[in-house]
Formats: sequence, C-alpha cells, structure tokens
Amino acid sequence: MSLSQRLSLPDGRGLAYTRSGPETAAVLLCLPGLLETRQTFDPLIQQAEAAGLDLQIISLDWCARGDSDPLPGDIGYAFSVYLQDLNHAIAALVPDTSRALNLLGTSMGGLLAFYYVAQGRRPVAHILLNDIGLSLDWTSILGLYRGGADEGLRQDPLAWARALRVTPGALQGVASPQHFDMPYQKSLRGMRFEACLKGFTGQLSLVHGGLSEVCRPHQVQELKQRFPQARVMSVPTAAHPVPFTSAVIDFLLTALPVPTTTATATATVPPPDSATTPSPGPALGWREALRKWWQRLRHPPAP
Repeated sequence: MSLSQRLSLPDGRGLAYTRSGPETAAVLLCLPGLLETRQTFDPLIQQAEAAGLDLQIISLDWCARGDSDPLPGDIGYAFSVYLQDLNHAIAALVPDTSRALNLLGTSMGGLLAFYYVAQGRRPVAHILLNDIGLSLDWTSILGLYRGGADEGLRQDPLAWARALRVTPGALQGVASPQHFDMPYQKSLRGMRFEACLKGFTGQLSLVHGGLSEVCRPHQVQELKQRFPQARVMSVPTAAHPVPFTSAVIDFLLTALPVPTTTATATATVPPPDSATTPSPGPALGWREALRKWWQRLRHPPAP
C-alpha cells in the first residue's frame, strides 16, 4: 500500500493523502467522516490491491485530522473549507478534467460528495455512500453529539483529540453552529440535500447500518425513490458509520466497472438490496473510537 504523501495547498497548509494503484486507472476518491482519518479506508485499499483491481484509490485527511495541517489558529473549521480543500486536491491529483470520478464518502464525506457534484466542475460517475442519505434528521444531528461526545468535550478534550488523531480546534469546530455553512433545504424533520444531485445521471450505491441513528429506514427509502437503480446493502448489526469489513468492501468495489490486473479470484458478494451481517473489521469509525476511549477513561486498567 502506498505511503502517506502531502499536497501543498495555496495557503501553505499541507493536506495528507494516500494514493494506491496506477495513476492512469479509474479513480476512487475516499472522503472520511466528521472526525475520521483516511486510515479508515486502509482495509479497502488493501483488499483492492489484493484483488488486483486496475483502480487508483486516493484517500484524504481533512484539515486538522490525521497528518493534515490545522487551519491557522486551529479555528474556522467548516464544510466550505473542506470543500475548497477537496477542489484543490482533485485539481492537483487528477488534473485531467475530462476524467470521471468515483466518490466514496463516509457520513460527512458523503455530504461533501453531494456538494462537489452540485458544483458541476467535472463528471462524477458513481457516488458510494457509507451510512448517509439524502437527508439528515435533527434528532440524528443531536445524537452525534450526545453521550460520550458531550462528556469528552467537557471532561478531557485534549485526550479525546489524541485518541481520534484530530486537533482540539477540530473538536470545538464540529460542535459549532457555524460548522455546517453550506446551503440546504429545510424541513420539519431536518436537513435535505437532494437538490445537490439535481441532474446527476451517474450511479449511486449505499451501505447503511441497521442500528444507525443517522441513516434510518425512511432515508434509505427516500434514496431508493429518488434513484430507483441505486444499489443498497444493509448491515443489520452496524451502527454509524458502517465498518469496512470484507463483505462491505466487496459490495462497494464491485459497483465500479474496473478490470483486475491479476488472476486473483473475486469474492462472492451480496446482490443489491441485500441484508448482510459481516464479521467485525479492523477499521473503526470515530464514534467507535470515541466509545472505546470513553470506556478506558471511565474504567482505567488496574495498575
């Protein structure tokens, strides 16, 4: 697997990324969730390489996450900043504007994929979503910050930041009302984003957790009504976001029309709209990382 690399942004900040596969191959750009790093996509990169897929996979660290630099003063984090960084990254790493992109987004990364499509800068062939739909309920937004997240900010934000590999400013930023600064449609239930995909003619795939507080059954139905040909995989035992297990990765990668470059056998994958219970995988979402950190804080090991 390729090592970490850094892209210099116009303001001098460094944006960390991992690139795997030949640069002439089809592009899958992986966008992490709210407080995730690009390392959550490592199992996907490893599985794609093992299968010999002719696929270029690029995964990013948003600013103040992982190995990317923070904003000046460690303040000012917002969706518009991430989208601007994404535009610079794509322009630098995939400069041929005629090439179609495939975007894989976890939670916030999925929403940023929507907003990237809405700009109409270049063709997007496929949007692959990890536990995020075309809307977000107010109750889901509150749920993202209650419990351990609230306690972590109150009790020991520095320890929480170290556990998640983000800066303290990023933690404060995501809890700010100014963090989501993009236009959206408002309903009594929550925020709606389908306007971002007006005119989108590409493919769409969704993997969602049966225990998710973010991508609930009515949001899955909304997506299927808007995109009847969408591929949907349900993981009944998963919460938010869905771990990148072997079965989940197979489902996502087989959505992409890319050939293999070796004789490696391809695993059998579930059909669209299937319900699958994969075994636990190595990649942890930020919610799970937070839960484990909070458990250690509340119940430290005996000396």
